[in-house]
Amino acid sequence: MTLFPPVMRPGWGPSAVLPHESASGSIPRVAFLTHPGFDASKNIPKFTVNSRMLGLEWMSMMVAGVLACYLLERRSFRL
Repeated sequence: MTLFPPVMRPGWGPSAVLPHESASGSIPRVAFLTHPGFDASKNIPKFTVNSRMLGLEWMSMMVAGVLACYLLERRSFRL
């Protein structure tokens, strides 16, 4: 999840769209961290990490892990 975080359009600066691109152009749902769309060295980035969605994914994975550990522990006592 951290290598392929969910992305969204940035909320800063101009529409963050190059002149030859349309404002309604689609962006990927997730992108690899080295994707050029994250590059802010010389341009306005095309997208940014959707931190709310990433946090939700992390929390759901933690809950799933805790539930899995609980179920495995509960199952091992029955044997």
